[in-house]
Amino acid sequence: MNDICLDCNSKNFAKEKPSDGKYIHCCHKGRVSLPSLKPLPPFIKDLLTDSNPESKNFIKSIRNYNSALAFASIGAEVSQMSGPGTYCYKIQGQIYHRISALHPNVGERPKFAQLYILDSEEALNERMNIRSNNTCDRLLMSQLDQLMRQVNPFAEAYKMMHELENENGSTNVCMFIRHDRNLDLRRYNAPKVNEVAIVFQNVDGEPPFERDIRIHSRNTRTTQQISILSPNCDPMSYPILFPLGDEG
Repeated sequence: MNDICLDCNSKNFAKEKPSDGKYIHCCHKGRVSLPSLKPLPPFIKDLLTDSNPESKNFIKSIRNYNSALAFASIGAEVSQMSGPGTYCYKIQGQIYHRISALHPNVGERPKFAQLYILDSEEALNERMNIRSNNTCDRLLMSQLDQLMRQVNPFAEAYKMMHELENENGSTNVCMFIRHDRNLDLRRYNAPKVNEVAIVFQNVDGEPPFERDIRIHSRNTRTTQQISILSPNCDPMSYPILFPLGDEG
């Protein structure tokens, strides 16, 4: 795949090129324009390209690392296939993604985004105590956690919400993560820092009418389903692929 599309720079097989020289399956001959993903942090890039001593363990358990660092959970009704043959992962119905409150319910262990408001060492212990993560390297898990806390905007947003909660001494705090792609960016230019979240506190608790994701400090509804159309769904579910919070 060494033939480069002149419109979007994607890599293609030369024999796939149409007669007019413009590729259609990547950008529809330049009609579709998507923002480029930000370069991966060197640490994750080295892990993915086998340039790091821990790469072997990372690649082998990459799903575990991703799940341990994710901000949202992924669920589906998996249909069990019977009989011999190649393994088939079959889903009945729809895949859904859920986000939790800022704190776990009484008697529950913190998980997913709730771990990012804990001390790094405490969060590491919680992740490594999960049985499915027993193949993960403790030091590598700690390094990935530190990286996410430094570069991931969702981790910064949760930290900011937790700090506001502590300052006000109130549990009636909500955070709304929203990005409207329909806004005219020439009039509504996105800020250059921490553009993911708005944290606010009000009297009646009424949220904005339009929103993507809402996180409460704590309430009886422990999880909220994320719309599959939300551009934040992918980066919250796959932090290894989108460590910088690039929209999906």
